[in-house]
Amino acid sequence: MARPWTFLLILAAGVVADLWTKDAAFEAVPLGTRHEVIADQVYIAPTRNPGAMWSNFQDVPAWLWVVIRGSIALGLLIYYIRNCRVAVWVHLAFAFVLAGAVGNLHDNMFAEQGEVRDFILVYVPMYGWWPTFNIADSMICVGAILLLWHFLRLESPGSKRSKAGDGDASPKVGPA
Repeated sequence: MARPWTFLLILAAGVVADLWTKDAAFEAVPLGTRHEVIADQVYIAPTRNPGAMWSNFQDVPAWLWVVIRGSIALGLLIYYIRNCRVAVWVHLAFAFVLAGAVGNLHDNMFAEQGEVRDFILVYVPMYGWWPTFNIADSMICVGAILLLWHFLRLESPGSKRSKAGDGDASPKVGPA
């Protein structure tokens, strides 16, 4: 079991990493252009996204994104505080999702026209160009997958498995 400081450290590092990389990418590469990082695969391509993931919901005003992302962040934080006795990887998952939400929330509140700054452009063979994203989006995806796995592993109340998800499902053998 991890201590809450682990969560706070990962959360702070995630927010700093997201905001720093956005600033660096937008300073180094002009908006609307590309800089190749890995030949024909990965580019730094700064863009502004007024919507959500994959530029969906572009007609939603920035103030509403502040409310939506702020509510998600607050809900996650409250849930985490009430259930913080979990495995280290679950701390990591919560911190990743919250750090990503806070990073994008920061852009909605302070970036030009409340648009999220995306800058990573990847070419995926057999798919084509993946929509431009940022570090916050990556943290949200990784954290959400880990949380989904955590919640799917939980069994019904009264089961022998630890609700924190730390225990294994095998029965204990030997003296108690």
